[in-house]
Amino acid sequence: MGNYIDDNKEKIQYTPGGTLCQVFGANENASCSIALVTMDANSNGLKHYHDNITEIYVFNKGEGKIIINGNEHVVSNGDCFIIPHKTMHFIEAITQMDFVCICTPPWTPEHEFEADDNIKKNDITKCLEYGILQKLSENANHSVSRIKTNNEFEPNCETRNFIRVYYFIKGTGSIIIDGVKNEISQGNCFLVNETSNEIITPKNELDFILVCDKLEKN
Repeated sequence: MGNYIDDNKEKIQYTPGGTLCQVFGANENASCSIALVTMDANSNGLKHYHDNITEIYVFNKGEGKIIINGNEHVVSNGDCFIIPHKTMHFIEAITQMDFVCICTPPWTPEHEFEADDNIKKNDITKCLEYGILQKLSENANHSVSRIKTNNEFEPNCETRNFIRVYYFIKGTGSIIIDGVKNEISQGNCFLVNETSNEIITPKNELDFILVCDKLEKN
């Protein structure tokens, strides 16, 4: 898949302020879920929190703010925020904004609640360091990492036992999956099964998120 939303229009859902496309985790017995979100210009998302879900937002396009427990953070391309459960948050979009939302455990509607400004806990500040993503990697069944590289990239042998989802924040290049070449550009998302093989070749520096998930067997 080159641009997941374009290739899977039937999966698009409307949400307050925009749309989302569920990429992974809805029906796969996964330990996390992944959605691509687009916020319309001059719109606000739902002010909400989750009782048991930790979220990661990684932004790749647009101008706006994320408000976390009443604290505003201006968003730039490549910014990453980790949002613990019971933390109120929402988006204020100035222009169209695109970002990926990673949830663990997987998002379900019964664990999302509208919030008000009375929820005041710790401020969760912007963090561009890779290590912030590794906080979700304590579960042996999944990991989330951020990679910047100018060199050819292949997953290691251990990673190949997992479903792999790539989300590209910056840069261009190509990803070959089982012999099929796909061009990479900003915002592209690719899902690779554990039985498949892939190799990524940058044209310039690539900045991307790699989510690995080992599905539970029924």
